[in-house]
Amino acid sequence: MKKQMLKLPVMVCMALMATQALADEPNIPALPQEASAVATRMDSMVVTATRTKTSAFNVPASASVVDADTIEQDRPDNLADILESIPGVDISGDAAHAQQPALRGLPESQTIIKVDGARENYVQKAGDAQSTILVDPDLLKEVEVVRGPASVMHGAGGIGGVISLTTKDAADLLKPGRNVGAMVKGGVSTAGDETHGTAAAFGRYGNLDILATGTLRDLGDVETSTEEEDKETVKRDGKIKNAMVKATYTPSDAHTFSLNATRFDQDITYDKDDSRYQAEQDKLIGSWRLTPDSPLVDAKITALWSKRDETVENNITDKLEFTSMGIDAQNIMAFNTGNRVSHRLVFGADAYKDEYTPKAGDPAMAYTNPPGHGEDAGAFIQDEIAVPGGFTLIPALRYTWYSRTGDNSDSPDGTEDRVSPKMTVDWKPVPWAGFHTTYAESFRAPLVSEMFTELDSPHPFNPMIRVKVLANPDLKPEQADTWEWGARFAFDGLLSDNDALRIKGVYFQEKIEDLIDAEILQTPAPPDFEFVSTMVNVESVKREGYELEMAYKINNLSLLLGHSKIKGRDEKTKENAGETPATTLVRADYLIKALNLKLGWRARFVESFENGDDEYEAYEVHSLSSTFRPTWFQNRDLALYLNVDNLFDESYDAYHFKNSGPGGARSIKAGMSMMF
Repeated sequence: MKKQMLKLPVMVCMALMATQALADEPNIPALPQEASAVATRMDSMVVTATRTKTSAFNVPASASVVDADTIEQDRPDNLADILESIPGVDISGDAAHAQQPALRGLPESQTIIKVDGARENYVQKAGDAQSTILVDPDLLKEVEVVRGPASVMHGAGGIGGVISLTTKDAADLLKPGRNVGAMVKGGVSTAGDETHGTAAAFGRYGNLDILATGTLRDLGDVETSTEEEDKETVKRDGKIKNAMVKATYTPSDAHTFSLNATRFDQDITYDKDDSRYQAEQDKLIGSWRLTPDSPLVDAKITALWSKRDETVENNITDKLEFTSMGIDAQNIMAFNTGNRVSHRLVFGADAYKDEYTPKAGDPAMAYTNPPGHGEDAGAFIQDEIAVPGGFTLIPALRYTWYSRTGDNSDSPDGTEDRVSPKMTVDWKPVPWAGFHTTYAESFRAPLVSEMFTELDSPHPFNPMIRVKVLANPDLKPEQADTWEWGARFAFDGLLSDNDALRIKGVYFQEKIEDLIDAEILQTPAPPDFEFVSTMVNVESVKREGYELEMAYKINNLSLLLGHSKIKGRDEKTKENAGETPATTLVRADYLIKALNLKLGWRARFVESFENGDDEYEAYEVHSLSSTFRPTWFQNRDLALYLNVDNLFDESYDAYHFKNSGPGGARSIKAGMSMMF
């Protein structure tokens, strides 16, 4: 089995080495990328959408970027704070231990998450699951979000899209002309009674860059925005620690090697020890980038190993060890066919293996986390073909094989393979406008816990009832057919020679079939009082929605506007499925150069929303940010910040795809950072 998983990546690696022999070919340019004298945030470069470097504005997909400057300005406490300014993104709940990002109103299992190019495959839908991704925002340099079908280029699970996180390295922090440096950062946040500090040391020795950094967050009680007195404060106590050592070695212009080692540790207690959530993760990510002086070779290989141990104490004790290893390899080739047709061809393969091992003796453990492992492997190819008339055709194809095994189950393995196509037609009739249409098929393979959860024991709170959960190795993958239409417009020099306006919108329709859900086969009744259930594929869902983004920049003023709305209906029950409330996001940043002071305002406007019997009132939340960089200290980059989240202390309940509830109360954030 392991040989089968490694075969595709090894074949791709051999192909990458073989193409280097073509370095004597003529220097054929890649597809052109337009540049503007004034860059907005929508002009930031993205790689995730097509696996090739393109601006978020020009890429024919619904893509957004949160850059390093924005992360530094907002001083986020968690990943949710970073993603809140992007339309179509949701983070379930406000609890620090259970933040699960999702895109376009779909569950976290239908969203792919990557860190430095490596997949984070942890997803638990059974039991009291913890956060999908363990990372501190102080370690992040950039976040890319691509909404929409992504299975063809990134594998199973990409029905909703991809969230790609890039961590900092020494080159991001070293001052020009310096080979060594250090940074300290600290601050407080009132709503979560939180204090945090970060320290980093970084340097360059010849061709080797090294960054070592660590972050500590001390968490206290959480103030929520609800008006109900008994829920105003969530009693909490905990610590989150995150350390990273990242080395980058560049022996020549053609080779770059990187190794990233991280350690994450969190221990959070709620309601005076009534519940406790612990998680520890060790992770290694290594990569090799090959970029010789040839348009036929731009290759990268990324490998991952991670181990995660977590404990949940909430009525029962639930312990799990999750290990993951994988490899991802790709190459980009740029060439011409004929005189007027250019290609940017990307091809590659990936393979991952994940193991779930429960560590507790509690019988209920077999229900929440059955032991087992999953294996996934695939190969993909995509060609960006630029032809006369302003058209770019982007056909793509992926082959995927997966297997799921229950280590303690007598049921057979769940194994399947499939081919997923994708086709995009992009048309740019004039330099300032572009339009695209995309059809894509995507899917989400069943989880080990969905296939092989088995239980036959008394109910933990009512021994008269016997609970039976049956395995179902015949579960089929969830699959989606998506159509997407988009338009984008770019205008420079509207009000002055130094301004830029970007407008982009995407509308989509999709049908998701074979959704996986629990089915009750028998309810407790005399004489046996048995409760029997299993996981099955249920009816399909039809959905439609849109995302709009606009960015404007003139001199020192930057404006950003986003809006999104998704509707969905179960075809059988006609009930809401995967819907989200209409949400408008506004952001303004202004730099007062004379004072070296940057001011920011953010606002979120959410319309009223009904989800079944639950009703959510409309609300709006405003936040302010300020960063002051005084010049009091020579050779010191000092920054002082003061932010206020939920400025008017708005009381509201926020809808999430999971764990809806009250939002955060007014929070004052203050702190400083200094570079040496």
